[in-house]
Amino acid sequence: MLIVSIKQKNRVNTNCIVTILDGDNEKAQLEISMDLVVKYKLGKDVDIQGDTLQHLLDEQRIIDVKQTAFNYASYSPRSRKQIIDKLTNKGFYEDEIEIALDFLIEFKLIDDALFAKKYIANTLLTKKVGKLRIINDLRNKGVAQEIAKIAADAYFNDDLSIEMALVVAEKKLKTLQNKPIQKQKNSVYNHLISKGFSFDDAKKVLAQVFNTDG
Repeated sequence: MLIVSIKQKNRVNTNCIVTILDGDNEKAQLEISMDLVVKYKLGKDVDIQGDTLQHLLDEQRIIDVKQTAFNYASYSPRSRKQIIDKLTNKGFYEDEIEIALDFLIEFKLIDDALFAKKYIANTLLTKKVGKLRIINDLRNKGVAQEIAKIAADAYFNDDLSIEMALVVAEKKLKTLQNKPIQKQKNSVYNHLISKGFSFDDAKKVLAQVFNTDG
C-alpha cells in the first residue's frame, strides 16, 4: 500500500493523518501517532506492506486504548469496572483492555479502595444519604462488597449518620405539616429508609423529630 500523503492532524494534536492507496486505487485515511510515524519511517511515496501495516495498526490500538483509559480515569475517579465498561463500549478487545489497566495501575489511576473513599466524600458534599445507600451505589459501580463496606465504615460514624438523617427528616417533614401525625411519622420513616439510613437510625431520628420514644 502506497502512502500518498501524511500530515499532522492539527496544531494541538500531534497525531498524523496518513492517506494510503491500496491495490484497487482506493484511498483510505489512518490516524497514526507521531511516534509510530517515526518508528516505521512513514512518509509520502513509502510503500508499506500488509504485515507491516497490521503491526502498525495493532500498536496504534494499544496507544489508543491507553490514551482513552488515561483520559477517562484522570478526569474523575473511576472504579475498575467503570473503566472496563468504558473501554469495552469503545470497541477495544479484552487483551488490549488488560494492557490499559496495567498502564493505569502504574500511574496509580486505578484503585477501587481509593475510588470508594473519593466517591463517598464527593457524594456527601451534595447529598444527604445513609451508609447503606452509599454501599449499594458503590456496588452498582463495580466495587467489591468488602471494599465498599470498609470505605463506608471508615467514613460514617453514629453521630454523622444521625446528623445527616435529621437533616433529611426535617426537610421531609416540612412537606407533611398538614398530614395526620401518624402519617407524618410513616412518611418520614420510609423516606429515611429509602435514602439508605439504617432501621435503627431511622427510629432514633423519628423519636427526636417527634419527641417520642419511637
